[in-house]
Amino acid sequence: MTRTEFTDYGKLCECDPALYNGLHAIVCRGNLCVSAAEHAGISPLGHAVFGPLTMRDLPLWERAGRTLRRSRWNACAVDALAGTDLSP
Repeated sequence: MTRTEFTDYGKLCECDPALYNGLHAIVCRGNLCVSAAEHAGISPLGHAVFGPLTMRDLPLWERAGRTLRRSRWNACAVDALAGTDLSP
């Protein structure tokens, strides 16, 4: 089975051909990460993205540290996206 067998939603192409084709190309290349879509130039105009949230340096058992980092990231993201139209 190929990767495209799981991601071939051809009917969605009608909604936004450029977005569909761009996402399909990313999936076919096997680069299944958000940054690939962010850097592919396929998102609609006015689309805003806030930087990555990483926990690589915090072990799973550091729940308090992970919660604090997530809260700080969220607060910064909300501030950065202030004034952005978030409607679909």
